[in-house]
Amino acid sequence: MSKFWWFAAIVACSGAVAFQVFGHREASAPATTPQRRVQVTTEVAVKKKSPILIESLGNVTTFASVAIKPRIDDEIVGVHFTDGAEVKKDDLLITLDRRALEAQLRQAEATLLREMGCEYGQGYFFGRPGPLSTFRPQAESGAA
Repeated sequence: MSKFWWFAAIVACSGAVAFQVFGHREASAPATTPQRRVQVTTEVAVKKKSPILIESLGNVTTFASVAIKPRIDDEIVGVHFTDGAEVKKDDLLITLDRRALEAQLRQAEATLLREMGCEYGQGYFFGRPGPLSTFRPQAESGAA
């Protein structure tokens, strides 16, 4: 026999022995832990008040919040809500200082009167204050 066949026979025999030794091991049964028995009791559900104060560690986050962004720069004169209060649509939240806006309105009215040829205006000569959109047509028609 040639060296090749001797070598192949030795490898085959070695593989068969290794398979017999390592491959046919019986799987040992897994170690079983004894079952713990827990006693379970039942109770009838009772409606109670839950405690008001709960002490715990952690973070609290709101699920809804609102950011109020001003469209005009005025001083806040009054705040009509408290932090965490529920507000409804059309609730008054804050009161702004009206003097700056009223001064701008009077200046615009005076400019309009000057453009229309009126030399001076006094108080409520044209009637109660109203929106500028109704004032211009009245002034142009001469009804004012």
